[in-house]
Amino acid sequence: MSEALLEIRDLATHFRTRDGLVRAVDGVDLSVGRGETLGVVGESGSGKSVTAMSLMQLVEPPGQVVRGKVLLEGEDLLAMTEREMLHVRGKRLAMIFQDPSTSLNATVSVGEQLLEAVKIEKYDAWRAGPLRGAGRALRDKVLPDRAYERRSRASAVDLLRSVHLSSPAERLGQYPFMLSGGMLQRVMITVALAAHPEVLIADEPTTALDVTIQAQILDILRERKAARGLTTVLITHDLGVIAEMCDRVAVMYAGQIVEQATATALFAAPKHPYTQGLLASMPSIDQPTAAAPIQGSVPDLITLPENECHFVARCPFAMEVCTTTRPLPFTLEGGRTVACHLYSEPLEHQRRLRREPVAVSAEQPVTATVIPLKVASAALLEVRDLSKHFQIRKGLFGMAAVVRAVDGISLEVNRGETFALVGESGCGKTTAAELMLRLQLPTSGDVLFEGRSLLAASGRQLKDLRQNMQVVFQNPRSSLDPRMRVKDIIAEPLFAHRDARYGARGAVEELLGMVGLSRRLGDRFPHELSGGQGQRVAVARALALRPKLVVLDEPTSALDVTVQAQLIRLLEQLQAELGLTYVFISHDLRIVRHFSDRIGVMYLGKIVETGPTETIYTAPRHPYTRALLAAVPKGTPQQRGDRPLILGEALEAGALVGGCRFRDRCPLAREVCAEVEPPLREVGPGQWSACHFAEETPSLDTAAGPVGAATN
Repeated sequence: MSEALLEIRDLATHFRTRDGLVRAVDGVDLSVGRGETLGVVGESGSGKSVTAMSLMQLVEPPGQVVRGKVLLEGEDLLAMTEREMLHVRGKRLAMIFQDPSTSLNATVSVGEQLLEAVKIEKYDAWRAGPLRGAGRALRDKVLPDRAYERRSRASAVDLLRSVHLSSPAERLGQYPFMLSGGMLQRVMITVALAAHPEVLIADEPTTALDVTIQAQILDILRERKAARGLTTVLITHDLGVIAEMCDRVAVMYAGQIVEQATATALFAAPKHPYTQGLLASMPSIDQPTAAAPIQGSVPDLITLPENECHFVARCPFAMEVCTTTRPLPFTLEGGRTVACHLYSEPLEHQRRLRREPVAVSAEQPVTATVIPLKVASAALLEVRDLSKHFQIRKGLFGMAAVVRAVDGISLEVNRGETFALVGESGCGKTTAAELMLRLQLPTSGDVLFEGRSLLAASGRQLKDLRQNMQVVFQNPRSSLDPRMRVKDIIAEPLFAHRDARYGARGAVEELLGMVGLSRRLGDRFPHELSGGQGQRVAVARALALRPKLVVLDEPTSALDVTVQAQLIRLLEQLQAELGLTYVFISHDLRIVRHFSDRIGVMYLGKIVETGPTETIYTAPRHPYTRALLAAVPKGTPQQRGDRPLILGEALEAGALVGGCRFRDRCPLAREVCAEVEPPLREVGPGQWSACHFAEETPSLDTAAGPVGAATN
């Protein structure tokens, strides 16, 4: 490692709450070398984000940094006043926050927020220089004038173009709510890097983004590191991102660093049981095997005893000493540190106890058994030439335009199978699901459930059909009523459909137990639950009426890798026990491979490819499918490097009229693609592709990239 640019010594941040003291960060030691990328990984509640906020002196009451030092080139940031920190934040130490939609000012245009960073740097130079106090006339010569504003605007356009943001000049006048999640994240990166900081802290910069946008964001960060030697602290729970981006990795659990090592060493042979569990929970896009999740969750930091290992309740190698003594970091060969009692005793003693953990290697991942393909019978759900068009008006006096959110899709979902819909945001997946459930009325087409038209049904017949069709939405915090207790949320469908079990003692408890939750949670409100618990409550509510079909709309989005694995395993068990049929919407192609039987790939309202899961992953025919698969992080440091990527984002549905809708981003596009829309045709057993050149599509290894001439 190069010389340390940023050092953290014994950092502790506590929150005094009504229920007790929360030790969110409890004695963290880290160092980041100049030009290095350090990854900080762990489940939600581990203290990753609080550590980042502590470095920036952004922890608000009731939180407080109670001890420690944060040294930036030898200067202690925690000893600085707020006035002094104003000249550090943004200029020397910048941060990309987790959710750009809340960290960017919704009432200020993108251009103003971007130019603000440049103006602050200029103003700081004036305050520190000999012109301070020289009078207003002289100050006005230094501070921005009209010429400076023009130059700054041109620079801002160049900055936005450098992060592959389409129509950068137009974006300057727009407001954050007018941009997609991927666009907002690129704006956030531009704002953070505008003043050329020495250290960048990126807190979950790719959470809940499409796989293609995530790949672009990572490439932008990689480019900045190569161009300016940027030092980066990357906080995430996505181990694939860690493997691809980081030089070293620090694993956090319950406010403490439990293991530090180079990325190559950690992924080849993790030492701490928690690190092993994280890697075993990570699905692989290259292996048709399921993840093996860690059981349980991060403990309540209020009730944790100080003198025990915080991981003891979930550790498969726990010993008596783990319950009486907190393990201190133990240094191994190569500078690796592990806070575990297994490494603080002689190796012979470990072998006698048979407690030595088994190393997880990239060649032999710890996984569960292969999930067999489910036996499916006749179609349960049929979608026939389904379309949904919206009329919108651009500007106050603008012409009305038609958005073809779903534009003539047809598919079948067989009984007992999991059919996955994948694609980027805005491609029409959620709209298609709402049409299947008749939560929206289509412009044309029909949906048949068990041979009966959902659109022709009304009254009692429609109510009976909906009893057999349930949905789990993407965000439980917005789909669960915050004013109702969990037990009432789960019982609500029973009341609405006058089910005989409504009010019966034990009915809600049975449903809670079915999804692996304690009956004690029944008295809590949604805001008192973790993300994983909230999603399990949503599943319990969907299963209350014993449906035949469940639509799962991004149920694992933004969840920790361990919680994702637990939820997917739960859904598999429920499917086997209850004979459920799933329509699974997701942008996480690693999970889709292990959870689905068949896949439909959507792009701008169209199904562009469909087929058995294994066929789609091993022999994709459509260029868009190939691009999606190529953008997925492989999960091992050895597989970093060149990948064929498509740049920019999908255009607004309906923007390209006639021809292939993917032609503006396609590496195979020719004249015929602009003139003739390719039909969905069979290109293999059970595999259909809408591409004029499906037979010519190169393999993933030989594809050229990146692609995307229409990004600016």
